Amino acid sequence: MKNMKNWLVELNAAVLSTEAMNNIIMLANQLKPEKIHFLHIARQVELPSELESEFPDLQQVELKSVSEKIQDKVGLQLPKETKCIVTTKIGNSLRNYSIRLKKKIQM
Repeated sequence: MKNMKNWLVELNAAVLSTEAMNNIIMLANQLKPEKIHFLHIARQVELPSELESEFPDLQQVELKSVSEKIQDKVGLQLPKETKCIVTTKIGNSLRNYSIRLKKKIQM
């Protein structure tokens, strides 16, 4: 069986808090990919204007937290030779973004 060198793993909140992440790590340790690109797209939230003016970067804080959570979870558990990339974005179309990303990293 031919091993894939580059993996694209689309994440949501459920995947971050379940056995799925452990399974990804286990597979990575067995198959040793060159690169794993974790992608999380948070849904755009429409906030009331007074809340948005008081906390303009509220969703950016969420994205940073998710990115740190992914890094913490996989950091020391992946093979040393596997490069880990984490991308977090705000939007509504995980499918559209992942198609563009796949083309960019030539999967």
